[in-house]
Amino acid sequence: MRLRAFASNFQNKLMDPSYFGLQYSLRQNLHPFTAAEIRKIPENLSGVYAIWLVDEPIYVGMAKSCLRRRLLAHLNNDDVSVNRCLYTKIGKRGIFGGGVVSFSTVQIPTRALVPELEKALIQEWQPECNRQFL
Repeated sequence: MRLRAFASNFQNKLMDPSYFGLQYSLRQNLHPFTAAEIRKIPENLSGVYAIWLVDEPIYVGMAKSCLRRRLLAHLNNDDVSVNRCLYTKIGKRGIFGGGVVSFSTVQIPTRALVPELEKALIQEWQPECNRQFL
């Protein structure tokens, strides 16, 4: 019985985005939102990411298989449903790569946790370009 309670409590902590410093890591590791910076991310890493306008997260997303590919898709406007909001906010102003737009990532080795952590971050931060999914 104690083991079951411990496991349940541990799983609840894992689902808390502040656990293990996830929010802190995303806020502290900002990189310019450019192809050159995104290509520095190793291939085939799963995790969560945020796209920032100045110092506010405007979109939180996840990649179950490749953070690099997912962020490049946003940069290249390959995801119309999400990028409509991103480009309304930032793309039309021509500020991609100008130091105002940035991204951050956190690798999550346990791929099964990625959707839950993304969901928790979206609920906590309520980024403008995720509001359609709340």
